[in-house]
Amino acid sequence: GIKDEFLDAAGQRLKSRIVEDLGIDVESVRTIDVYTVDGDLLPEHLSRLSQELFADPIVQVASASPLATDFSWAIEVGYKPGVTDNVGRTASEAIRDMLGQNYDVYTSRQYVLRGELRREDAERIASDLLANELIERWEIIEYGKWDRNKGFGVYLPVVKLQHSPQVRYIDLGVGDEELIR
Repeated sequence: GIKDEFLDAAGQRLKSRIVEDLGIDVESVRTIDVYTVDGDLLPEHLSRLSQELFADPIVQVASASPLATDFSWAIEVGYKPGVTDNVGRTASEAIRDMLGQNYDVYTSRQYVLRGELRREDAERIASDLLANELIERWEIIEYGKWDRNKGFGVYLPVVKLQHSPQVRYIDLGVGDEELIR
């Protein structure tokens, strides 16, 4: 996330769009980029990746714990299972180059909203401005239900198939009626 002393330009742009496009009054918007690594990282690897890969240490703060604080509503938007996550794929390749190990990485973004908002307002912001429901999922949580240690929890957009592919051999050296059947 952007350090408090710096302007969150993406958050400011979104705030303007919420007010102008949706007519919803919002006090402030902050953004947090989330990288979910599928696997166990050693603490020193996590620290290195956080500082060298996932954040710009001059203007951003990196943390393995949730960063969202002091908000009315938080919205997390990420890809649904099976949708290509190019930033996540690039992060996976960078981890392989840095650590010599393969990990899948999934990205999402959190939007931390402050103001006199209702859940309906947060839902409308998510569905009308933040996410394309065909390829993205979102989760909304109000501050009173926020678990500072858990945050939104871990979501891995992995495709899980319930069937087993089968290979069948079909003899094509038969008559037309048999082929039609």
